[in-house]
Amino acid sequence: MKRNSVHTSRIGTLILAALLMILAASGLFAQASAGGRSRGGVSTVTLQIDSNIRGANVYINNDLQNRGAPLTLELRPGTYSIRVTAKGYQDFETTVNLTGNQTIRADLQPPQFSLSVNTNVSNAQVFVNGNRIGTGNSSASLNPGTYTIRVTADGFQEYSGRVTLNGNQTVSAILQPVRHTLTVNSNVKEASVYINGDRLGDSGVSTSLPRGTYTIRVTAPGYQEFTTNLTLTGNQTLQAALQPLNGRLSLAFPNNTANVFYFVNGTRYQVNSRSGRSDLDLPPGNYRIKFTAGGIESPEVLVTIQAGQTTALTPVLGFE
Repeated sequence: MKRNSVHTSRIGTLILAALLMILAASGLFAQASAGGRSRGGVSTVTLQIDSNIRGANVYINNDLQNRGAPLTLELRPGTYSIRVTAKGYQDFETTVNLTGNQTIRADLQPPQFSLSVNTNVSNAQVFVNGNRIGTGNSSASLNPGTYTIRVTADGFQEYSGRVTLNGNQTVSAILQPVRHTLTVNSNVKEASVYINGDRLGDSGVSTSLPRGTYTIRVTAPGYQEFTTNLTLTGNQTLQAALQPLNGRLSLAFPNNTANVFYFVNGTRYQVNSRSGRSDLDLPPGNYRIKFTAGGIESPEVLVTIQAGQTTALTPVLGFE
């Protein structure tokens, strides 16, 4: 009986040990199925770090790892700072709270530089590679590379240029006004042409001017001055028709002359009987003059009137 009891006790002990091993195996399985591992009795999780730059340096809590990206690490659950670096690229930094297996993608970007575009026109529109970046003096942060710069403003010629950006850089875009041709003609060949008070030349002169409003003055001896304001928006020709200055015909008659008439190129005028004097302003030229009084008619007299001058004529035939 004792032998059977001992045998039965040993069998019970073996069964108990087997149950304990099964329970232990079940616990490990449950832990593995939860995504972790056990290392020396401490649970760990898997952290995978990948990058678009193969071999990029990986720092975990500022400690450089002995292998570059892509990298797989077994870490205890917790919070970690991660930094991925590569020469010629901006650092990638993040913080993760590891509670299970995790993968991080570190896309490193090239360093950006400042491109500043300065212009002399405050309302100019600034474009880089066709994209508007601002008005007037403008700047943008860009990756290294070659860019096309275009600056436009109404009334100014467009600025266009290319720049290779490998550091901070400033471009000066000086816009030049759009210019148009102005030609000034006159019916008087020797007429002088002035623009905004400055003498430009003689009749028929041409000049290139920015878009805008100008005062045009054309003068010639013996002619009335021609003045006008002109807004130049394109090539233009101005015709300045100068009118001759009048001359004066001055007629002196005896005092108290009555019923005396005179004719200028057939047009009749009556003499002022009180003053005995008659003044007539006429355009330059030749005129036929004749007189009548009391039924008496004088022969015609040819008189030349000059611009800006007075021609005096004293009738004597039959009036004294």
